[in-house]
Amino acid sequence: MRRSVFILLILLALLAVITFDILIKAGAFVRIEPHFAGTCESLPLPGSAEDIQIDRTAGLAYLSVLDRRAMIEGKDVRGTILKVDLNAESLSAIPATANVPDDFRPHGLSLYAAPDEAQRLFVISHPRDKPHTVEVFERGADGLFAHVETIHNPLLVDPNAIVAVGSRQFYVANFSGASPGIERFIEMYFGRALAEIVYFDGEVMRAVDEPIAFGTGIAASADGGRVYVSEANARRLRINSRDSETGDLVLVEYVDIDTIPDNLNVAEDGAIWIAAHPKPYQLLKHLQDPARQSATQVLRVAGDPQAENRIQEIYLNAGDAISAGSVAALLGKRLLIGSMIEHELLVCRLP
Repeated sequence: MRRSVFILLILLALLAVITFDILIKAGAFVRIEPHFAGTCESLPLPGSAEDIQIDRTAGLAYLSVLDRRAMIEGKDVRGTILKVDLNAESLSAIPATANVPDDFRPHGLSLYAAPDEAQRLFVISHPRDKPHTVEVFERGADGLFAHVETIHNPLLVDPNAIVAVGSRQFYVANFSGASPGIERFIEMYFGRALAEIVYFDGEVMRAVDEPIAFGTGIAASADGGRVYVSEANARRLRINSRDSETGDLVLVEYVDIDTIPDNLNVAEDGAIWIAAHPKPYQLLKHLQDPARQSATQVLRVAGDPQAENRIQEIYLNAGDAISAGSVAALLGKRLLIGSMIEHELLVCRLP
């Protein structure tokens, strides 16, 4: 009898520890104290801008736009790439592409520009009931991007974010690497790293680096010598050095950020801007019910590991300004915040 009671108490204690750990990871105890030193305005969109890329030379922002709530509900939707001219007095989002593939459902995107070469956009797409793809677009003389290629590969298991490092070379961060069922449960709730970063050298796609815990963002330094990866389930930024000849990645450091990171953008000064979800359980509720708000957080991480106040929280909102913020991109003093679900772009000005 005593043995049975003892075993029961041990099981109850273990259950309590697991439950408490899940509540911590879900952000149940995180307090949201909204703040931002600048000002923001909302720009309506026909869908959500889950990812954003900045053309600093031209002052343009490119948005990956899709009605993702409709997609979650199982509706047959098609997305687009829009652009916003940040030089204009009155901002508007207009088409950036001359054409897109059938069943185009854009997710992460990357803008590649090299001297004496036409700009290219690399876009992850999730066609309905078809394998994931990377769609490649090239900028024409009219300023619009025309579709030039579709890339398929079995290693694009669950592609979430992409960064181009050449006219046909890129890295993709897979969100998950688990099979549906118990493996996915273990990956999610016990933080097991099963997702892969894959590299396409223009001919062959292969896994590089060690597995990651939910890849949600990827970006590269201006010189291509560093590749940054956000690991949602590990709550950290992964910084790798990159071999430009082979494409291999070598871990340099982890930067713990104590929140759920999403997409990454590298600013002109080399700082990494991260959109994040401080209360992930709110995000899950928001995906189910648009009336439930989900907090949006923006962090700036200095590229220099010795920098004072290396990690700064630039923006925090409970979700009333924009819910489920998934990307933050900077041009000068202008900060753009896109959302996973909301049909708006938050255009902010830093002080």
